[in-house]
Amino acid sequence: MKFEFRDTQSGNVREKEFESMKQAKMHAREFEDYFDTIVEVVAIEPQPDGGTASVPPTNKDPVDWLPDGFVDNVHGTQAINRKGYAVLARNNNISVVANPIVRASETDFKTAELQAIATTEDGCEYSGFGSAHVSRDTRGGGDDPYLLNELAETRAIKRALAYATGVGMVSAEEL
Repeated sequence: MKFEFRDTQSGNVREKEFESMKQAKMHAREFEDYFDTIVEVVAIEPQPDGGTASVPPTNKDPVDWLPDGFVDNVHGTQAINRKGYAVLARNNNISVVANPIVRASETDFKTAELQAIATTEDGCEYSGFGSAHVSRDTRGGGDDPYLLNELAETRAIKRALAYATGVGMVSAEEL
């Protein structure tokens, strides 16, 4: 797999091949320590036409590089939506599993709570919890009682992915 190494101080760009992003980032850290500089690592994906395309860097604000449709403007605040978090997971090779703590059917469709675990390619796990409740104080008057499990799952997954990617943004539903 090819990677670009961009020296943020000099502007120099080099292309190198490694087996994984983890291996490329380890090499970049050694380079940074040796030359006392900061290096941005960007994966370059081969394209069907033989060219290459850069994968967006994970050290930049995703709101700046995610295409329209992946970021919502909610009351004047930019927030990554569900599709945007899916792109972040794919670009960072992160898998996510959500498990119910309390299902809506166990509470007569009043509340639901789920926990999601996001696992990075190096095996680190990040946990996020999400809940939904019919009396949730939202502009619409509360969460839909028949979508409580889905809403709680989405919120849990977004939190786990935010922790795993370091994005740290609030989801659109929480604004």
